Amino acid sequence: MRSLLLLMAAILAGAPVLNAQTVPDDLKPILGQEIQPVSVVAFQLSQYLAARIPKLPSPASAEQWTSEGKRWREHILNDVAYHGWPREWVDAAPKFEDLGVVETGQGYRLHKLRFEIVPGFDSTAILYEPERTTGRAPAILNVHGHDPLGKAAEYKQKRCINFAKHGIMALNLEWFAFGELAERGNEHWFGGHLDLVGANELGLFYLEMRRGLDYLYDHPQVDRNRIGVTGLSGGGWQTIVLSSLDERVRVSVPVAGFSSLRSRIEAKRYGDLGDIANPFMRTAWRALVSADTIHRALLKTRPYETAPGAADLAFQEALADLVKTIENSCADAGCQLESMVESMVRARERFQRVPAFYDREVPLIGVVGEIFCRLNTFSNEDLIRKLESYGAEACLSHISEWVDYTNNELKRKLHLTGRDISLAMGKAYLRSHIQHADELAVGHRDGPEGRPRQ
Repeated sequence: MRSLLLLMAAILAGAPVLNAQTVPDDLKPILGQEIQPVSVVAFQLSQYLAARIPKLPSPASAEQWTSEGKRWREHILNDVAYHGWPREWVDAAPKFEDLGVVETGQGYRLHKLRFEIVPGFDSTAILYEPERTTGRAPAILNVHGHDPLGKAAEYKQKRCINFAKHGIMALNLEWFAFGELAERGNEHWFGGHLDLVGANELGLFYLEMRRGLDYLYDHPQVDRNRIGVTGLSGGGWQTIVLSSLDERVRVSVPVAGFSSLRSRIEAKRYGDLGDIANPFMRTAWRALVSADTIHRALLKTRPYETAPGAADLAFQEALADLVKTIENSCADAGCQLESMVESMVRARERFQRVPAFYDREVPLIGVVGEIFCRLNTFSNEDLIRKLESYGAEACLSHISEWVDYTNNELKRKLHLTGRDISLAMGKAYLRSHIQHADELAVGHRDGPEGRPRQ
């Protein structure tokens, strides 16, 4: 027996370490082999899903639509959202505590609120109330998106203040995982734990935003027939869901935040707009500067043309070229910029080919004023063409100049409030720097400057 134990010990000592299971690195060579091209899989999956998307209902009458709407609301709320939730929680009256009033002396006051979502789980909110109201006032529920600051987000506070100054009650809700609810366990994905115990996580999200609507609906100073909801991004999703399922909402203004499954499948390469917001905005800025530059070239050329209509034709062709360039440009910012500059070069060449006589002096008249009126030919009765018909050249303040003005105005206000060294000021300077760099590259580097005045 002793010799047998010694033999086994010797075998084990010389054997390699044995693993109880396969480790990931062992499977990589196997799982890394491509069985079918990714593009084929993506196409087949999109076709499979698209074929199973139910068609939207087509009611034959308003009565049928009303009946179907009622049925769907009850089904979604009772069978989906509130599935697994105690009925006494769902039907409970709103429980709000007013923790104090802040008088601003600027046309509105703040009420700091705490409220119960479900027993044991509280949230917070701020009510922006007009200082003076006549009778019952309209109210707007401001649900939250994905800003880490929660209800303290600057843009959201400004919106609510603006509502209150215009006589509207504005309730600013906090939201899970942000602001005062930015605690571990409040992340949205934690809702999956509720599913494991038989309660739909959607019920918790819906109850949180519905409590805000309950509060406004029961407020003695609120006109129940004039209640609205609005929100950005994730707040846009909440606005759509709450407004669809609760008929107390009379006005719904979702700002982004949702798209249909069909649109996501058919436009997969674009993704959700929220995923491409930054490159989209930069492309929009470059397009704006380019269009302004082309229009500026038109105004510098048309008063001198000897073939009536030639400058307008060059303008239309240059715009069409720009649109096609943006549609077909690559996603890389540098590559896109080069293609847009090339489009501007082609625009310059088009205007240079316009038959024109520049050897004469004409008055130069600047066109300024309210932005829509000065840019919309219908509103200003085609003022620039009238000036040109009298023998003048017009110089117009374009949209890109207005954007530059708003940037400078933001920096001025930050300076006046003592925020010269702040994140907001840093963002303002960075935005101006990037926009000016793009403007110089697209609008002036070999761009369609038109012919110089003699």
